[in-house]
Amino acid sequence: MKPVRLSVARMLAGYAPPLLAARAGQVYQLDRGWTDAYQFRLRARTGSVYLGNTRDVHAHAFAIHGYFDWRLLGAARYFCRPGDTIVEVGANVGTETIGFADIVGRAGRVYAFEPMPSNAEQLRRILTGARLSQVEVVEAAVSDQPGYVTFVPGSERESGSGYISSDEGLRGDGSLQVECVTLDALFAARKPIQLLVIDAEGAEVSILRGGRELVRRDQPVVLLEAQDQHLRRNGFSLSALAAELQAHHYHIYELSRLGLAKVRSDGTREPSAPRTFFDTPAGWGRNWLAFPARLADQAGSVHSHLVRCGLLPCIRGINPLAKRFV
Repeated sequence: MKPVRLSVARMLAGYAPPLLAARAGQVYQLDRGWTDAYQFRLRARTGSVYLGNTRDVHAHAFAIHGYFDWRLLGAARYFCRPGDTIVEVGANVGTETIGFADIVGRAGRVYAFEPMPSNAEQLRRILTGARLSQVEVVEAAVSDQPGYVTFVPGSERESGSGYISSDEGLRGDGSLQVECVTLDALFAARKPIQLLVIDAEGAEVSILRGGRELVRRDQPVVLLEAQDQHLRRNGFSLSALAAELQAHHYHIYELSRLGLAKVRSDGTREPSAPRTFFDTPAGWGRNWLAFPARLADQAGSVHSHLVRCGLLPCIRGINPLAKRFV
């Protein structure tokens, strides 16, 4: 039986604008979802049916809204069209994968990389149930060197918090040895990609270094997590991440709560973009949106698009997120 609090949260979220619908999550807290362990089926805002369990933090949000982070889907919606190709590194349990697949459609392609075996298995079940044959799940980590790496799994509640570790002492302590690949090796002979999405708990710099030829050749839009504490765990920093992107002449913006804020070369926001109510709230992942010089003049349009996605009612024909793509 569907939990009463979840039903109330869904009712409150309803067709509300995503920025306001986030309040509905307070009705059905994470701890309640963990206790309920409710297995649900819900149609994503983009169209396909998602299968999840409220014990997982990502699926918990999806159970209420039909998406996990609307900003990521909004960015993908702006830059991608049916028939395009999206590469997603760190697909986790597919809360974004299903939306990406809907956006590119049957004629498109999504390559979803996920090194955690249990997550990859669940992702395949979700995609099979949704009949999304345009997604190829690659059960591997991604970095700058091929081979095998030590992977520390995330917790049961946060399945997407697993990470690559260079600490050999972690072997035998719940960690796994997983296959590791590079983007350059896998996509050397494949058609160009339009969007590269990376959420790899601090391995973002290594992933970009292993995909330099791909980025140089295809000049995809890059949407990635930018968490300083995660990067430092891997010996990097926000400035190193910014430098890797700027080496390809990319313009970098932070996805705030609503819209874009320019990022400087040291990884911080420009002084002209002071923090406001619309900034990323505590607890949200910090994400960057980077696009090549040829798209530099579209920053204003992207910002306006994200504002529409965040403030318009989630009704088909009104909010770009609510379009049925499949």
